[in-house]
This record gives sequence, C-alpha cells and structure tokens, in this order.
Amino acid sequence: MANTATDKSVKFLAKLLELTQEKKLVWKAESSPRGTTAFECRLENGTRSLRLYRYIEDVEVYDPQHYSRIQDMLTPKAPRIRKVEKTVLEVLDGSLVTFTFEGMSGLRDLYDSVSFSASKVDELMDSVLKAAAS
Repeated sequence: MANTATDKSVKFLAKLLELTQEKKLVWKAESSPRGTTAFECRLENGTRSLRLYRYIEDVEVYDPQHYSRIQDMLTPKAPRIRKVEKTVLEVLDGSLVTFTFEGMSGLRDLYDSVSFSASKVDELMDSVLKAAAS
C-alpha cells in the first residue's frame, strides 16, 4: 500500500511540474512559515491551495573518526553541523496545513520551475532580447 501512495505522490509532483511549465497553474510569491520565499497556488476554486518553499536546516553529522578512541567518546566535543537545504510542498485547506510532502524526488525541480514561472523570468528575458534586437 505504501508503494501505491508513493507512486501516486510521484505522479502528482510530475503533473504539477508539467502544469506549471505549461502555465496552467498560477503560482504567486509570498512569505513562508520559515521566513523564506514561498509560492502558493490556489486549487479547487480557491478552497484549497499548495504552498511550496525551501529552507536551510542545520543537521548534526555523525563522524566515526571523531570518536575513534574510547577516551574520545567520553570527552564531549562540539558536534559537526552541516547545512541541508530542504524543499517542502504543503497542502492547505484555508490557512490550515493538512498534508506535507517533504524529502521526495522531484520537489527541487518543481521549486525551480515554480520560481521561474512566478517570477515571470521568461517574460523578462523575452523583453530584454526583443529590446536588444531592435
């Protein structure tokens, strides 16, 4: 059953990417719950929406060389921290988050496409290229 849900989620993300690239979904920039830029898309006549954003999280990294001797294990050391970028797609009902897609293949590609679309970068490039050609 979990495989079926995962397969459906992957198809869902692929469809969102396709519809975004075809400009059939309209995404608008807004602030995310983590203070970064988010993009929101209204669905089902505005009753539900999707919110997509990225954030950076500090993750403690286990380093076996850090604890190579028993004495090292007993001596507290500062943990190694690595910054990890995460992409999240939330399903909202009104302002309530009802489901979250995180850590899935395709979310980064969707974010890149949505960011490009919502920022109207293609229109900006066309305008500059048209002006350069005149």
